[in-house]
Amino acid sequence: MSVTRSDSAFRDARPSGASLVGKELYLAKRDSNGNFVLAGSGDIVAGIIYEGKDTTYWSTVVTGGLFKVVAGEALTEGVKVAAGAGGTAVAGTTNSFGVTRNQVSSGEIVEVMMDQS
Repeated sequence: MSVTRSDSAFRDARPSGASLVGKELYLAKRDSNGNFVLAGSGDIVAGIIYEGKDTTYWSTVVTGGLFKVVAGEALTEGVKVAAGAGGTAVAGTTNSFGVTRNQVSSGEIVEVMMDQS
């Protein structure tokens, strides 16, 4: 597996509303203060955590392009994905944020092309 976390991607940095240490490659959302926190099932995704920091320190997320994220269930290629429990990616069309580019089992890293249309 490649160690590259994102290719041709956009990034954003904001304070962490909760500790995101060790949560790289998981999904983030913005809380009511605009800070990054771990996304939950059905949340609108702000991006994929690229560099997670402790509370109040600035974390970086990937906000577009091609990136990698932890799958919360088995996924096939070409499936729309949305936020699942614990910041993972699951199949879904409600608040979907991208389309898978490979097939994986739960807990594996899936490549996703960002598409929030």
